[in-house]
Amino acid sequence: MRAHRCAGVWVAGNVTDLMAGVPAAAAAGVRAAAAMNADLVAVDAEAAVAAYRESAAGSGDVR
Repeated sequence: MRAHRCAGVWVAGNVTDLMAGVPAAAAAGVRAAAAMNADLVAVDAEAAVAAYRESAAGSGDVR
């Protein structure tokens, strides 16, 4: 499993290893799903921090 050079595109399974059997391809899919979820959580966290900082800047309570 690895990230593609295009942001938001991931490849897994027989796309990355033509010799992988079904169990290995399925496991690679699970790992890719976990990596995608981690990326989405990171994006959400960055947006939440930015929103907090923007709202705190207006109130003078910037940390």
